[in-house]
Amino acid sequence: MVPEILNARDEEFFRKTRAVPEREENHAKIVEALMPIVCGIKDGGYVYGKEIQYADFIVGSIIVWILQTKEEDFEKIIKWADIQDWRKDISRYM
Repeated sequence: MVPEILNARDEEFFRKTRAVPEREENHAKIVEALMPIVCGIKDGGYVYGKEIQYADFIVGSIIVWILQTKEEDFEKIIKWADIQDWRKDISRYM
């Protein structure tokens, strides 16, 4: 997904230095890795409770990166995690 948004020179470097895994192969791992973050957001409104923290900006930045590379996956992640309100709230800062 990332090479599609890069210029030709950067795309060539990216492809030479990284193996891009298939999304389907890693989906279960991604879902499992995100569970503590999603649970934190659902329990307190933010990753670490009731106040916005640096972690919220990091997770939000990753989600924005996904949006820039593959909007379809962005929508799936936000809906799957049911964190639309959190995303809307932190978007004020990004």
